[in-house]
Order: sequence, then structure tokens, then C-alpha cells
Amino acid sequence: MTRSFVRLVSAVVLLVAASTVAACSSSDDTNAPSDGGVAGDVARPAPPGPSVDASTQDATVIADGGASVDAAPSVRLVGRFEPEAEGARFAWTGSAVVARFRGTSVTLKLRDFASDPNAHNHFTVVVDGVLKPRLEVDPTHESYVVATGLAEGEHTVRVTRDTEAFVGEDLFLGFDFGAGVLLAPPNASGRTIEMVGDSITCGYGIEGANETCHFTTGTENGTLAYGTLAAAALGAEVVTQCWSGRGVYRNNDGDLRAENLVPALAQKALPTRATDAWPFTAYAPDAVVVNLSTNDFDAGHTIPGKTEFTGAYRAFFDKLRAHYPKAHLFAASSPMLSNSYPANEGRLDIANGYLKAVVDGMTASGDTRVHYVKIDVRDAADAGLGCDYHPSRKRAQVMAATLTTEIRKALAW
Repeated sequence: MTRSFVRLVSAVVLLVAASTVAACSSSDDTNAPSDGGVAGDVARPAPPGPSVDASTQDATVIADGGASVDAAPSVRLVGRFEPEAEGARFAWTGSAVVARFRGTSVTLKLRDFASDPNAHNHFTVVVDGVLKPRLEVDPTHESYVVATGLAEGEHTVRVTRDTEAFVGEDLFLGFDFGAGVLLAPPNASGRTIEMVGDSITCGYGIEGANETCHFTTGTENGTLAYGTLAAAALGAEVVTQCWSGRGVYRNNDGDLRAENLVPALAQKALPTRATDAWPFTAYAPDAVVVNLSTNDFDAGHTIPGKTEFTGAYRAFFDKLRAHYPKAHLFAASSPMLSNSYPANEGRLDIANGYLKAVVDGMTASGDTRVHYVKIDVRDAADAGLGCDYHPSRKRAQVMAATLTTEIRKALAW
């Protein structure tokens, strides 16, 4: 199989100009390995397991603009990727690869490192703005057909990771366009929003039927989460760092160790690794939205002290401000906390008061680009719930509308 090489560029960061990922350019038999390339297993339908019909999946479809006339053929990376000899490794929810090509088919080349045979990574696929069936990958395959029988001419493809980092890393190896050719990538929108949070930001259980179901990778979908929806409404790319069960001061299992909290994980390109610092000079988001307090205020533990919680939250915001001097920072309230559970404790109001105190403190110090956002979904009683009382699709849409309004107002978008 003939192989060609393409540069990788990102919507939010130039990874490395010299880094390359193979983009196969022939439609030879993919059942046999070829000249040291990707093992050629046949691109196949998603393996047995949870799947979503593209006709009913209301995932966000991000419109990609036209390509620059003088841009070189390349694949645009959205999010945090680590370059390797064979390709680009990634793990965070929402990491995406975007390409423009001339041809009639496209196959994704990807190596998956999920460790649990019953928990597969899932991806949302959009071709020419049309949502395709959701893709479920596993470590035994490296080739996935995402579109065939396209009309002759130019097309765009976008593949976005739906599942969160602990499921396992992925290595993007390239796209196979058969007899087609890679073109310059679509232009990025020029706007970037960074979302930082826990399971709510990850889209935990958002595909679930109701609150009685429990976590599976099939019911998690960050593409449907409120931050992704808000970014799409604002014409922005979204970069996400989220991890279920984690907090800013304390995780929901009571763990207080700094290295296991979201602020530490958010400093990394690949969060499952002990040391893997992300170069924050690589991109500068216009806005950073942090939604952390749900696990800190978990009902299984006492309410955090104000000094402890606000100190940890302020330290994280100070770090974000150091990374992104011009970004607007948003402290978002939790849509899962309640004043009635546990009874008579008022956890929601206390948590929101703490968040406001952090924002007020920074504002008093002269930082005018810090905001508190109240994500109130009490009026969305008919929106239902996802697994384990997480936001459903409809509830995420209500949340996204609130966030969209606040970002638009603050940034004059």
C-alpha cells in the first residue's frame, strides 16, 4: 500500500511542524500489513455494544470554514495532542481531528489503548456537516470506515472523541482516502473556549434513558455536553479537560491529594500519566469555563470549609490567569447540587456563595475578566435526567443556553 505523509496542525495549537501522520492514499487490500505501515484490518462497523442511530443523535455539528488558498495539505487537530513517530496521541474528551479531502471515501486510522474490554472509547463522526453513526473503537482494530460512496469532489471530515481520559488513550494514525487526496484543512473559527470540569462537563450518562442507569462508555458523550453545545452556538472550537468524580479541593471519594484533583490533571496533555506537562504557550482561549464543586460538596462528606474550598479554587484561577492573561474566566455553579439533599444543609447555596467569593475577590483585586455563572436547571423539570442523576440531553441544552448568553455578554460576541 502506497503511503503519503501530511503535516498536522491544530485549531488551537501548532503541534509540531515537523511531526507527521500517515494518510494512506491508496485503496489496496487492507487485510494485510504493508511496508511497516498500519496493520491492515478491514474497516468495519462498530463492534457489538451500545450504539446511537445518526438519525436520532442530536450531537453538535461544528461547521468548518473554507481552507486558506495557500495552506498546505494537513490534518487539523483540536485539543491536546502529543506527537509521536507514528502519529498523535490524545486522551481528553472532545479531542478532534479535522480534514478536507477530494475523493469518495474516508477511513479513520486509529490505535486504541482502552484497558477494559467492556469499556470502549466512542467517537462522533461528521462528514460534510452530516452526522454519521457513532463510532465505537477497540484495541483489536486500527481501521474504521467512516464514509463511502461520496460524490466526486471536495469533502470535510471531523472525528471527535466522546469518552473521557480514564477509558484509555488513543493514537491518531491518519486518514485513508482511497484513491482520493488530502487537501488543506478547513479554517478554524478563530474563537476558542476551554471547558474544565467533572462528569457534567464530560457528558457522563447523557445518552442514558433516565437517572436509574449507571455509567457506561456508551452513555457518555462529551459532544452533547453543555460546554460543547455552547461553543457551537458561539461559533467557537472547544477544548475540554474533565474527569468524573474529581474536584478542585476534594474528590467525591474524599481524596484530598493535590495530584489527583482537576487543577493538577488540567496541567497535562495526557492526564493518566504522572508527568506530562502541557505547554500553555501553545494556545490562548478566549474564555475558560470551570464547573467544579459537585464532587467537593458530595453528600457523603461534610461541607468543605470556606477557607479550604475558596483557597483551592482561587489558586486554580490564579494559575489559569497566569496561563491565559487575556482570557475571560467563568466560575460555573453545579446543576447537580441541591439545598434539599441532604436535608436542611443548603449545600447548593453554600457552594454558590463560595464561588461568588472567589470571583468577588479577584474582581476586587482588579481582574475585570472573571465571572460567576449560575447554571440553574430547576425550571427544566420536564427535561429528564441522565444516568446517576446527571444532566440529560435536554437539560444540557438548557445549561448551554445560559452559558451561551453569559459568554456572549462578557466577550461581546
